[in-house]
Amino acid sequence: MWTIVRCTIVYLLSNLPIMDVNIYFGNRIKEERLKQNLSQEKLALEAEIDRTYMNDIEKGTRNVSLNIAFKLSKALNISLSNLLTDLK
Repeated sequence: MWTIVRCTIVYLLSNLPIMDVNIYFGNRIKEERLKQNLSQEKLALEAEIDRTYMNDIEKGTRNVSLNIAFKLSKALNISLSNLLTDLK
């Protein structure tokens, strides 16, 4: 499963500059978090990451590892591929 997810992510992200990907991902996380009425602190707690790191992710200033992206998708109860659906 990880191979398929990793290949999909690499394919989706391959044509975007790194900063654009970070901003897009941060915006998607924030959008999903707000839909679920979660604070950054609550989402960070659920994903087992630091609250300040959560803020940096949403601002697009962090390069998020696949492990952190997976933790966030699990905490939001959505698939990782769903977070990247509109990325082109």
